Amino acid sequence: MLKFKINADGSLSNRSNFALLNLLTKNKVESWWLGPDSMKVDSKGNIYVAQWFGGKILKLSREGKLLHVFEIAAGDGTTNVAFGEGEKELYVTVVKDPKDAQAKGSIIKIANVK
Repeated sequence: MLKFKINADGSLSNRSNFALLNLLTKNKVESWWLGPDSMKVDSKGNIYVAQWFGGKILKLSREGKLLHVFEIAAGDGTTNVAFGEGEKELYVTVVKDPKDAQAKGSIIKIANVK
């Protein structure tokens, strides 16, 4: 994941690495497709990353430090993450096998995320 400075005119500069996801956790599969698919930021500035082909949600600090890993047993294709009421729960869309073009998806709820 990359980070940039947002300039007064809206342009970007100072590109740098924010978090190297492949180095933060051990993944179920090794694939060049592995990476962030969706991100949400909570009220404290923590970033929740749905990791495609990783089967997990990563909780990162605003500095890019790994704070927690939510393993998703329902599948390896985590595609989106959203907060529930009061940021106490996460809703995650996931497919069992991301390599299957006909894979059916599901929505799972993770409670007590704070």
